[in-house]
Amino acid sequence: MSNTRRKPIKKLEESPELTDEILARAVPGSKFLEKFGVKLPRGRPKQDATKEAISLRLDPDVLSHFRAGGPGWQTRINETLREATGLGRARSAGTEMFVTRAGRKVRRISKVGRRRA
Repeated sequence: MSNTRRKPIKKLEESPELTDEILARAVPGSKFLEKFGVKLPRGRPKQDATKEAISLRLDPDVLSHFRAGGPGWQTRINETLREATGLGRARSAGTEMFVTRAGRKVRRISKVGRRRA
């Protein structure tokens, strides 16, 4: 580890008051970036295989079992159905499953696997 000293950071002075002139020149961040040829994608990145919204009737005890696991209960139902039909596990790139101390399985997105648009 190098033994270099960092310069102390000066405390920032209070921001100047916003005048009508400053506000008249203000533009949204997306418009500012467009001047430099940077286009920001809007919304969530598109997935390779999208899911289909359906209406499904389940027994109350089955539904309460999955909901008791907390957020992600619909994903857990989907995974259970995939395993029961022999389709195997469908995982998004960059995700991994781990078990919490409470015994719940949860999904975590790793920084390495994030898709860039």
